[in-house]
This record gives sequence, C-alpha cells and structure tokens, in this order.
Amino acid sequence: MIELVLGTSLGLQLVAAVLALRLVRKTASTWAWVLIAVGLVLMSSRRAVTLVELVAGDRVRVDLTAELIALTISMMMVTGVALIGPVFERLRDAEQLVRSRERDVRHMLEGSPDGLLLVRDGRCVFANPTARRLLGIDAAAATAGRALVDALPAAAHDELAGGPLAPDAAPGRAVELCLGAPERPTTVELVAGPEVAYQGEAARLLVVRDLTERKAIEAQLLQAQKLEALGQMAGGIAHDFNNLLTVIVASAELARRALPAGHAAGADLDDLGEAADRGAALTRQLLAFSRHGTGRREVLDLAEIVDAMQALLRALAGSQVEVVFDTATSAARRRVRADRSQVEQVVVNLVINARDAMPGGGQVRVATRAARLQRDDTRPWRDAADGDYAVLVVSDDGVGMAPEVQARIFDPFFTTKPPGRGTGLGLATCYAIAGRLGGGLTVATAPGRGSTFELWLPAADDVVEAAPAPVAPAPDAAPVPPPGAILLVEDEPVVRALAARLLRTAGHEVVEAADAAAALAVLEGRHDFALLLTDVVMPGMSGVALAAEVGRRYPEMARLLMSGYAEGLPGHADIELVAKPYSAEVLLARVAAALAQRGGAAATATASV
Repeated sequence: MIELVLGTSLGLQLVAAVLALRLVRKTASTWAWVLIAVGLVLMSSRRAVTLVELVAGDRVRVDLTAELIALTISMMMVTGVALIGPVFERLRDAEQLVRSRERDVRHMLEGSPDGLLLVRDGRCVFANPTARRLLGIDAAAATAGRALVDALPAAAHDELAGGPLAPDAAPGRAVELCLGAPERPTTVELVAGPEVAYQGEAARLLVVRDLTERKAIEAQLLQAQKLEALGQMAGGIAHDFNNLLTVIVASAELARRALPAGHAAGADLDDLGEAADRGAALTRQLLAFSRHGTGRREVLDLAEIVDAMQALLRALAGSQVEVVFDTATSAARRRVRADRSQVEQVVVNLVINARDAMPGGGQVRVATRAARLQRDDTRPWRDAADGDYAVLVVSDDGVGMAPEVQARIFDPFFTTKPPGRGTGLGLATCYAIAGRLGGGLTVATAPGRGSTFELWLPAADDVVEAAPAPVAPAPDAAPVPPPGAILLVEDEPVVRALAARLLRTAGHEVVEAADAAAALAVLEGRHDFALLLTDVVMPGMSGVALAAEVGRRYPEMARLLMSGYAEGLPGHADIELVAKPYSAEVLLARVAAALAQRGGAAATATASV
C-alpha cells in the first residue's frame, strides 16, 4: 500500500514538474516556473529514494498519512498547472495581439500623410515624421516634452494659444501657419482633435496638414478668375473704344481730304490720325489680353519668326543692350500652330521687359529649342500636357525680381515701372496668349540674378500648313457701286451716321437700322437689298445671328460684318468681317468686294440656268 502511494505521488510530482517546465515558454515569469519545476523534481527524488529502499527490503520509517497528504497536494498541483497552462497561453496570445496592434498603429502613425501630434499642457509628447517635417521639429524634441510654441515662429504663438492649443478648443478648430524660408514658404494647417489617453495620461491630438499645394491651386484659380473678369471688362472697353476710334479715324481722313494741299490744319489732322493709330494698337493689346482677338492661326516656324525680327528687336533694345540670338540648330526649328502677330507680340513684349530690367545696359539672349514632356517629367507649369513643344527663351542680366513681385508679374495693370513708362499689360498679355495657344509662360528669377522667361507652345509638326488667307483688294481706286441698296445695322448712332455718310458719298443707297429687330422689320417690306452691313455686338440679337437669319431668308443677299473683337468668326467662315477701327478706303473696298462677289455668284447662277 505504501509503495503504491509513494509511486503515484512520485509520478504526479514528475508530471507537475514537466508541466511547469512547459509553462516556461508561455509566460514572462520564466525563472519562477523553473524554480517550481526544480522543487518538484527534488521532492520527487526524495520519494524515489524512499521507494527504492522499500522495494530493496530496507526498514524505512514512512508516515502513511503524510504521504497521502503529499499525494493529494501532488494531484492538486498537476491539476492546477494543467489548468494554468491554457490561461497563460491565452495571456501570451493576448500579449502578442496587443503588441501586433501597437506595431500596426505605430506604422500607421509613422506613415500617415498628415502630421499627428500629441500635446499635453502645451508640450509635445509625440510627433510622427510628417509632423516633424512640416513643423521643423527634430525627433528628440518631439518626445522630450518641449513646448510646441518654441518650435514655431513667434507670430504664430497667439493664433495657437487661441486656437487648437486653447484648453476649451473643440475638435475641428483650426489655424493656418506660414512656415519655412521666405523664398520657399510652406503653409500648414493645425486642427484640434479629441483628447486621448497616452502613457496613462490625457493628451490633445493635433492634426497637421500641408496646404502649400492647395494654396498654390487656389492662387491660380484666383488669378484665372481675375484674368477672366478683367478680360471681360477689357473686351467691353475695347468694343466701345473701337467705335470711338472708328469715328476719329474716318472723320480725320475725310477732313484731311477736304483741306487744300499745304493747309495748316493738315499737320494737326496727321497728329490726330497718329494718335488714333496708337489707340488702335492699345485696343488690339486689350483684345489680345481679353481673349477676344482670336487671330488667324497657321503653322509657323518659331525660329523663323525670331530670325525675321532680329533687326526690330535690336532696335527696340537700344544701343546699351546687346541682343544675342540662338536659333540656328535644326532641333530648335520646331513648328507651331499660332497667329503670327500674337507670337510676334509676345517676343516683342518679352524683349522690352528684359531691356527695361537692365537700365545700365547688359545682354538679352533670345533662343529657341525643342522640348518633350513625358509622364514622369516635372511640369514647367501646372496642367502642362505631355508631348512635343517649341520653346522660346528670353533671358537677361537685369535686376531680377523678389518673390512678392514675381507673384504678381502676370497681373493686368501691375507694373514696377514709374508712371508713364508702362501699362502693366505686357506680361499679362503674353500670359493670356500663351494659355490661349495651349501652352504656358514660365519665369525663373531672383534679385540680382536676372530673369529667364520661357514661352512653351505645343508642336504642330504633323499638321498640314493652312492655306494663306485671302487678301482683300487694295483700295487703289474708288470702286464703282453696283446696283442695289445696302442695309446698314449699327447700334451706335455716331458710328452708324458716319458709315452711312461714307457709303452715300461713294454712291451707294443706304437704309439705316439701329438693331437687328429694326433690320428684320425693314426686310419685311423691302427685298431688293444687295448687302447687309451689320455690327457684331448689339443689344438683343447679335450681328452674327442676324446675318445667319438673313442668309436663311434671303440667300442672294451679301453679308458683311463689322467688329473690333476678332479677325474671324468661329463657325462662320462664309461671313466676311471688317475690323474696327476702319478707314474710309478700307470700308469702301470691303463693301465693293462683297458686292462684287455677290454679283459674280449671281452671274454664275444665271449662266448655269
């Protein structure tokens, strides 16, 4: 009986020791379970010796009651260790899960595109890499309890104290800060988040977002809206101004004809005509800026345009400025689809701008080159499309521009020149023309280091060159008016009276109408008009719509439009256009050409019958 008790107790103690050793790898309390296992082994060894002595027949004093108690304890130990094992396994799994989640959360925090800060009593206790980069906080200071305001400019302290760092700041309260060097500022937004527990204490979560790119986009949008609004205003001003110039030009011409040769007033009329021509040039510049001057696009060689302008550009630059050209390489001879006069206007404006940036003289370099934008290339301007480009480069050795000036150089009517030296439309017009042609205008400059402007235009090497536009007949002799009356439609009374006078002087019969409705009413009662001569911009129905309606009702009637907006009408290539301001010779020549074309068409139709 005693041998059975000893053997069972011995076996149970050994099992308990083995189970205890198994728990060594399942818990952090490694040494405790090793000691328990060693104690169990020692206890079992004493019983093993006693059991051997009994089996050998030695007289050994054994207390059966004590051994039964030891057996019971051994059974309880085996049961306890067996039950504790799964508990420790679950604890180990839970610990590993917690560590895994902590690692995942840390990875998310470290890799977040937004900056994340934990602030306690105004002191930073945690900052992820994005927050450290945006705010300029080093890794050591991010966890050293440094006051957040100490890492930011002094100008931001009040905004922070009354914003996200305020004790009563509600989640979502935000403040914008401008950080970094003046030449490369960074705009960030600090947004207050909820209070969270960090290392056993409450802390305020702050989110830091980089707004630099968004601010740049907003600035571009504001610039585009400003240009659009000013463009509409400039277009309206140019329209009214062209009507005035039309009266001035034509009246001065008629008065000049009426004076005898050598009259003293002739010089005054010549000055008046010259001033009107300058006004017309300014109007064309306003129209080019306002996007109303569409021009006639054709396939052009950008280098050839620059080569043809070399003498003019050197004369514009003056004797103190050297102009150097680099357009000889074959790679630079890239063709573009554009209006020649608009490209020439950009070249002239850029060279004049470079000249004015060097009051003491210097060198202006004008070059052309080819470029190709691919998917991974840096965009020279926002929204630049992939493809081939022809690039015009105009650089100077001038004074350069500070960042605050550079930010406004494409604003209409902004200029750094003294009064009377500039209108502020030069670079704004260049910028508008570049965008209209599908390209862009960029600038690289710094104070004291000169400026480099680049005009990027999409290449058109695969486009067949457009046929040259028909040239209006030169007004060498007064045309003979063919039969048929002219219906003149013009909403401006002074311009309408002047045009009617010019036409009647040349022998035409003229019927006047103030708008499209009046013109249609006239046509209801009379159908023998040979020509409709109408302004484009009128209240109510426009001149374009009126011409289309007349063409539908009376296809045999010639149509001629007058406008100061464009050289052509998109979608109405069959309708000729007289550009305002016009002289008497130009108006009469275009009217004669339109009537002659109608007469030829009528003769052809009669012959075919």
